Amino acid sequence: MVTYREICNIPDIFAIKRVAKNPDGIFGVMIHHTDGKDIPFAVTLEHPEKFIDSGVYVCKRDRYNKGGYPAYQIIVQDRTHIKIHGGNLKQHTEGCVLVAESYGNLKGYTAILQSMTLRQGGFNEFMQRANGAEKILLYIIDNTEDIAGYRYNGRL
Repeated sequence: MVTYREICNIPDIFAIKRVAKNPDGIFGVMIHHTDGKDIPFAVTLEHPEKFIDSGVYVCKRDRYNKGGYPAYQIIVQDRTHIKIHGGNLKQHTEGCVLVAESYGNLKGYTAILQSMTLRQGGFNEFMQRANGAEKILLYIIDNTEDIAGYRYNGRL
């Protein structure tokens, strides 16, 4: 069986596993598939109303024009300028994926922190792992079921 990765001739595979959703954003974990292993290394934030659908996307090396630094553009049908870039709050994205080092609270909002402040901060590490590749493959996997509705079935 031929894989999507082989068809596109793209060596690097990344994934975002969305794990929680609230009015402040959709929060996920970024994973790099390398050497036969899935390595979680950063956290993500997407706008709760302007996010892209789950699926498989080709991303091409580009620039984040507002920040003037290298980034990756996610090729999304019928949309333009959807990037993977640094940021902390949903106000920092208009449909892009923000990448940082950890979850936290900023200005009273659930946020992601240390996007670009550390050499190994989330976004910087993503760019290092992508290693300047012209294209990467990105899987977006949604796993944001509301845990508040689950009933406890065990014993105390």
